[in-house]
Amino acid sequence: MRHRRFQRGQIMLIILGSLLLGGGAAIGTFASGKSVKSLRKDVQKMQIEETRRNEVLRQFDRWEAVSGPALEDFEAYGQAMLELMRQQQASTDQFRDLMDRQRDSARDAEDRLLPLRDELRATLTRAEWDRLFN
Repeated sequence: MRHRRFQRGQIMLIILGSLLLGGGAAIGTFASGKSVKSLRKDVQKMQIEETRRNEVLRQFDRWEAVSGPALEDFEAYGQAMLELMRQQQASTDQFRDLMDRQRDSARDAEDRLLPLRDELRATLTRAEWDRLFN
């Protein structure tokens, strides 16, 4: 029983690693490791004009609208991967198809999230950016 839990943990680490290396932008946190919720609170405390503050908050809304479904897709991918691992007769093609779909989903999320990051960068000054993400 303990061996099985260890294997499950290894599989989840592999899946997590693939997310971080191949689709990390899709999760609801930024490179700083802060959640969007935490970043919202930080922005509310910052001394910036109300119009720019509201724009940053709208950008976070759009980020969550993309990253939320992407995270759900990734969780479903993890469950599907575990299910395939349990099936002794699962073929290499089944794994490849599943991984290809996940890569496509992650790539789509990245393509939608990276422009949002650029918009956020254009909205904040360098000092505000550093304060928010460091």
